[in-house]
Amino acid sequence: MTITLSKNDIIFLVKNETFLTGESLKEKDETLATKIQAQEEDMDSMEQYLMEGVSRITDILSESLAKKSSSDIVYSDSVPSDISFELNVPMYYDRLNDKKADNFDYNQLIGLMEGIKGYLVNYVLYRWYSNVFPDKATYHCQLLDNDELIIRHRLHGRIRKITRRYNAFGI
Repeated sequence: MTITLSKNDIIFLVKNETFLTGESLKEKDETLATKIQAQEEDMDSMEQYLMEGVSRITDILSESLAKKSSSDIVYSDSVPSDISFELNVPMYYDRLNDKKADNFDYNQLIGLMEGIKGYLVNYVLYRWYSNVFPDKATYHCQLLDNDELIIRHRLHGRIRKITRRYNAFGI
């Protein structure tokens, strides 16, 4: 199963959030409001923060990511236009049909995609606001923790209960 997110969508959401936050602060503090709003010249920093966020998401998803060989991995300093995560789908043995079958609840897929996108947006905003508006950075740090819990919960959505054989004698 592959989850693909657009870099442009994530950057748009970040720019929109910084714009709205800056606009709401214009009456109180004009210089802070201007500093908060991300401009085109700030996109290099935003992309760097996005790369850091992708690295953190990879850590969160590590137990579910499909194994790749070293020849499959291409390293680049820039963020690709699409960010993809290839996940292994949990399986179970279907005794009725004598085959392996998916045990992932695909109803969780949209929530998982939105959770990952939200995590990346909040990570970029957290890093951005930690430089210009630390009070707002604390709020986005809390959202990061919440997004991580949601992602982990959705990764473990199953169709069937997970059962393990039990031997009372430990043999």
